[in-house]
Amino acid sequence: MSDSLSIKLLPLLLEPASDWSVEELSERTGLIDADVLSGFDQLRRDGCGIDIHGPERVRLVSSGLSCWADYLEASIEHQLRVEVYHQTSSTQDVLKRLLDGEQRGATVAMADEQTAGRGRRGRSWLAASGDGLLMSLAWPLEGSEPVERMPVIGCLAVAESVHLLPTHQAATIRWPNDVLLNDRKLAGVLIERVADASGQSWAVIGWGINVLGTPEVEGPQRLDGSITAPTSLADLGLRIDRLWLAHAVLERFVSLTKLDTGDLAERWRVRSSDLGRQATLKVNGQMLCGEVIDVDITSGLVLRDHSGVCHWVPSAQASRACDEVA
Repeated sequence: MSDSLSIKLLPLLLEPASDWSVEELSERTGLIDADVLSGFDQLRRDGCGIDIHGPERVRLVSSGLSCWADYLEASIEHQLRVEVYHQTSSTQDVLKRLLDGEQRGATVAMADEQTAGRGRRGRSWLAASGDGLLMSLAWPLEGSEPVERMPVIGCLAVAESVHLLPTHQAATIRWPNDVLLNDRKLAGVLIERVADASGQSWAVIGWGINVLGTPEVEGPQRLDGSITAPTSLADLGLRIDRLWLAHAVLERFVSLTKLDTGDLAERWRVRSSDLGRQATLKVNGQMLCGEVIDVDITSGLVLRDHSGVCHWVPSAQASRACDEVA
């Protein structure tokens, strides 16, 4: 998608629940009407669905995969390389293979469909083609930067992006890697630490966000049906394009990486579904029960047990006890 006309039009057409007249698009972009119409033709060639309805109103039905990489590379503040696949086994695996080679610089892998997507503890995450935003980001870790920051940043990027939608719906974070909407799972975040051939450490952050439908999740399920039951953005009655959401999440992620641990912790507290509640965790094979009183960005969830003793629980060492149903 190198055509400058379509690059000017696409940000407006991607706005959630928007439709436009040709005159409005001309005014907002500075293009003449004929160029706006030419831009529509370019977008259609890139696989975008353009609907003209009512009294000459125009809306984007769906963005074409072939325009995703160019659009994101041109519009994200941080320099990113973006690779888009119609189908792949796992976007996490794509990036790890690239890191085994000569890959340098932050890179995004996206897929319309995954055949072997997974969540934490190797659980299968299978989404139908077009239903979800399936995206991973390889992000270099600077010096002694702890990878433990990444689950918080990855979840906040989704929750704060959802808040940008017209409903201003409040998404919450369920430690360590779930984003909830109305107490139902909207998204999961997977963090893996990888070293490349030169010894550089990378965080590979994977997002699975339910946009139009919900995935098939195999393996042990949680006992709490209200939490386990998935939801999607379509359940809100909103028409959201996956490219808009990808842009929002990546922009938010980049901005969050610039915050110090204190600011990150404060933003987590605002979004947490756990803070002040009782939780039962399985830590290195042992059950730990108590009240969630805080999060330490580098050391994990802070849990106060029934004896008043505080425990710092890293996400990599723990899971929800109710995740372990046989």
